[in-house]
Amino acid sequence: MSLAQYLESSNSIDPNAKVVDSVLALETIGLMEDLQEISATLEDVASLESIADSLDQLVVTAEGITSPSANECKLFKTATTIALIGTGISANDVLPSMEGRVEEISTEGLKQVAVDIWDAIKRGIAAVWARIKAFWKRLLSAIPGLKKSANSLAARAEACISKTQQESKTKLGRESKLLTVEFAQLNTGDAVTTHLNTLHKLSESFFDDQMEIVNRQGKLMVDAIKEFDVTDYTKSALAGSALHSACEGIDSTSPLTKLITVNVNSKSYYGIKSNNPPADVKELQLLNSMSIYYIPPGTLKGVTPTAELISMKQFKFDIRRSFQKEPDFKEDVEMDTISPETAISIAETIIELCDVLEKYELGDRSKNLAKTKDDMGKTTDKLKSSYDTASKKDDFDKEIKPLYNAVVGLNSAFTTWSTSTPLSLSSLIVSTSHAAIAACNKSLSNYK
Repeated sequence: MSLAQYLESSNSIDPNAKVVDSVLALETIGLMEDLQEISATLEDVASLESIADSLDQLVVTAEGITSPSANECKLFKTATTIALIGTGISANDVLPSMEGRVEEISTEGLKQVAVDIWDAIKRGIAAVWARIKAFWKRLLSAIPGLKKSANSLAARAEACISKTQQESKTKLGRESKLLTVEFAQLNTGDAVTTHLNTLHKLSESFFDDQMEIVNRQGKLMVDAIKEFDVTDYTKSALAGSALHSACEGIDSTSPLTKLITVNVNSKSYYGIKSNNPPADVKELQLLNSMSIYYIPPGTLKGVTPTAELISMKQFKFDIRRSFQKEPDFKEDVEMDTISPETAISIAETIIELCDVLEKYELGDRSKNLAKTKDDMGKTTDKLKSSYDTASKKDDFDKEIKPLYNAVVGLNSAFTTWSTSTPLSLSSLIVSTSHAAIAACNKSLSNYK
């Protein structure tokens, strides 16, 4: 919603509250822009990791072919073209001419592109964390205004208790879209209260308990990465197993699994085109027709160490809409006029939600997570340096390569686990609280 649209939809709000809420609307729009930029960068990182893995696999394949036939050269060039889709690089840019008799397929160009991509991944992760800092700075600057709006609402509602309700229904504007669950409009103040309380319970569990678990398991991930030996596959596999267990602990010890309990068909989450989706996904429906989904741990344990680690990269907890078709938004919907008492309860819950966010970002939870992130980055950089040296030696065990890539890839996975859901949840809290306050203020205008 643009600021102009917000102002247009808030004509019946108390003028004093409207000034504060106009500033808050600008902050909310900025938060959404930050969130979109972070999500886009994480998607780019995931895409680059997939490309780098494909190129590395091509290198391994090429190095296993001696005196390739013309058909093998053609197939390899086609595979390279497919692997480079989305990079703006063609197969001709990285492969030498393979016309005539070829003794071997040169992979130096592919190796260099893979190195450049991994460097780009590292820069992408750094950019995400920089944007995250900007997000939390913006959010913390918005919290005082949101609290002020909630306190003003409570004071106004208190003054309306002795007044008489003039209309049983209240018209809402664009804020009504945020006061929906699974695209169904909430028609009463009690329903809004119930779902704000759900959001509050989820937020307390997430920011107090879940993020502590992510940090604890992140430290174990760092310890496991330190044990990775680029000169010994057996030792590396053991380190990979420890890393797998550390990642798995983010799910297995989470209190959120007790809140997110409703089974949904996994194809409704992953999309109809998904031919082999993971096990059934759990869901908790939230305001703004969003849901938080719990994706159970991967079921590939017992196969190769590389496959085990790759199975851990799937999302743990994800806030988004389902793939079901979103109905057209209806302007000027009505809801039952919210009572002053309910408005006070809503205001109090919003203040409590603000307290949860401030406690997390200003307390030790966020600082500890940032330190773990830094430690993981430094440890991964040391591993990369060791790998770059070891991989150039003649006796290097090429089986280590895919396992190493899976380990490095979990660095970005940790960034996703520790940022994507908390940022989405924080943004949802601010936007839906803002909408609830607007709806309450409109309802209170019906008391004279």
